[in-house]
Amino acid sequence: MEKLRIHSQSDHERMDSWGGLEKETSKIVMENYENLRLEPLSGIETAKLASKVYEILGSELGCRLAEPNIILLIAGLKGHADIPWVKIDGSKILKLEEINTQLKNYDLEIYYPKKIKDDSKITSLTLVNLKGVEIKSKTTRIPGVPPYDRNLGREELMSWYKKVNILLGEAQKSGKIPKEVDIKILIEGIDLGYPDQAIFDFEKCLREGKIHDDLLEADILSSIPEAIKYQGAVPEFDYYPEHKDDPEIIDYVSTAKKILEEFYQSDWFKELSRKQEFQESRQETVQIEKEGLLKRDLIRFDENK
Repeated sequence: MEKLRIHSQSDHERMDSWGGLEKETSKIVMENYENLRLEPLSGIETAKLASKVYEILGSELGCRLAEPNIILLIAGLKGHADIPWVKIDGSKILKLEEINTQLKNYDLEIYYPKKIKDDSKITSLTLVNLKGVEIKSKTTRIPGVPPYDRNLGREELMSWYKKVNILLGEAQKSGKIPKEVDIKILIEGIDLGYPDQAIFDFEKCLREGKIHDDLLEADILSSIPEAIKYQGAVPEFDYYPEHKDDPEIIDYVSTAKKILEEFYQSDWFKELSRKQEFQESRQETVQIEKEGLLKRDLIRFDENK
């Protein structure tokens, strides 16, 4: 029979200290967990997630997962990314509705036109990653940006945008943000996950300077052949030369490069890139882009007559 133990005072002191240590350890674990939540996926982890998303999208749209801007979106380095030059019709709109019901399991969603006037239309889609929105909302130092929790879903995301507009406006009234700053440009930069300094630099240059003359473009893609090959929408951003040593800019570029390099070297992507259906879908994407560019140029020509 087990004997009852009578605890001495020192025993209780040790128990109290261990209880405090347990609470402190639990706090550290939670902080580490929260930090992990705010880290983008590695390139290998991104490839694993992309493999699941590809099965949902199919080859026609799934082949766009090879584009660096979309890879960084899937990783959570940004909250929004465009998928340009997509041909859709009524049946594809219905398919996109079905796709979104499955993508929600991964905190992803595609924004697309709900109606089209003609039989088909070449347009842009927007892929949204709620984790990317959460990461930027909780790490930005732009005054007035409230935190967003991706567990609350897209419905809360719409409310969050309203709060951002209101709170950035209040920050501007209080002098935390200069009154001449265009808040809409700040929100767009936050959506795209860009470094804070780059967001402010771009906004200022739009008002006061010339983008191509005054700003430097972050070099993320030039050293990665696959990123150049599958380019799509460009994920790079601009900033003033005097901010080239900004820690967030340096870290963003380094992280983005590492994600892309690992992704393109992953076993999944190497196997995918050899598949005929993927190659044919990529070729079709190139043709659609040419068709879209031609239509755009014709419209501009007509407008300038």
